[in-house]
Amino acid sequence: MKLTFLGDGSKGIASHAPYNKIIVTAGAPTVPEILLSQLNIGGTLVIPVGDENSQKMVTILKTGEHDYEKHVLDTFRFVPLVGERAW
Repeated sequence: MKLTFLGDGSKGIASHAPYNKIIVTAGAPTVPEILLSQLNIGGTLVIPVGDENSQKMVTILKTGEHDYEKHVLDTFRFVPLVGERAW
C-alpha cells in the first residue's frame, strides 16, 4: 500500500512517526526540530542545510531521547524547502 501526502514538508508527518529514516531533498536554512522529534532512537535524518545558494549535507543520528550525533558533509545546491519551518 502506497500513501501520498500533500502538505508542509518542513513539519514532517507526525501522525505516522516515529521514523527510522527521514531524507529531505530540499535545502533548509536550519534543521527543523520537529523532524528530529519524529525520529526513532537510532533513526537518521539526512538534510541539506545552508543558505539559498549552497548547503552542507547534514546527517543526524538520534542516539537518545534528546541526544544526537551530527555529521556535516560536502557542499551541495538544492531547491529551497518551503513551509512554516523553512524559507
